[in-house]
Amino acid sequence: MKIRMLIVSVMLASLTACGGGGGAKATPNTSHPSSSSAQSKTLTFSFADAPLQPRAFNLKSTDTTQDNWFYPGDAISIVWDADLFYSDGSSIEAGEKYTYDSKVYLSADDSIQEDIDVKLFEIKCAIPASSEYSCTDNASFQCVYAKDNLNKFSCTSIPLNKQYGIKDLEVDTTMFLTQIPVTTNIIIKNCIKEKPDLCLTKAVPINLN
Repeated sequence: MKIRMLIVSVMLASLTACGGGGGAKATPNTSHPSSSSAQSKTLTFSFADAPLQPRAFNLKSTDTTQDNWFYPGDAISIVWDADLFYSDGSSIEAGEKYTYDSKVYLSADDSIQEDIDVKLFEIKCAIPASSEYSCTDNASFQCVYAKDNLNKFSCTSIPLNKQYGIKDLEVDTTMFLTQIPVTTNIIIKNCIKEKPDLCLTKAVPINLN
C-alpha cells in the first residue's frame, strides 16, 4: 500500500513540474516597447521667428523705414538664425552633428532662377557650433554694394579667419543690375547636407540706389 501511494505521489509531482495535466506551458512576456514613437520623430529645420528672422539691412541707416536701402559703398548686413530640432519639439541630442550648405543670391523676384540670378556666395555651416565654421545656427555676413563704385558685390563672413568662411569674395553684377535704382531680393537657401531634401528658402527685399 505504501509503495502504491509513493508511485501516485511521484506521478503527481511529475505532472505539476510539466505544467499540470497537459495544459499549455506558461511563456514569459518578452515583448519590447514599441519603437513607433521614435520612428515617427523627424528632423525639422526652420528659420527663427522675429526678431531673429533672416534680414538684410544697412547698419548706417538712421531711418528704420529705410534700413534696407543701399548706396554705392554701403555694406549689406545679411543675418539669420536657423533652428534644427525634432518634430516633437525636442532638441538634437548630444553628439549629433550636422552641416548645411548655404547659398545666397541676388534675385529680381522671390524665387531662385539659376540662369539669371546672381549667386553672391556659397558657404558650409555647422550645427551645433564649431570653431572651424564661420556660420552655425546663426550666421552673419557683410556684402559691400558697388565696391569702388563698380558693378560688383564683395562679401565676407563674420567672424573672420575661419577654415569654412569667406573673405572679400567678389561677384560681378553687370549683367544683373542693368538699371538703378531697383528693388530686388536677397534669397537665402539652406539645405542640410546629410538630408539634402531638408531645405529652407527665404527672400528678403532690398533697395539698391
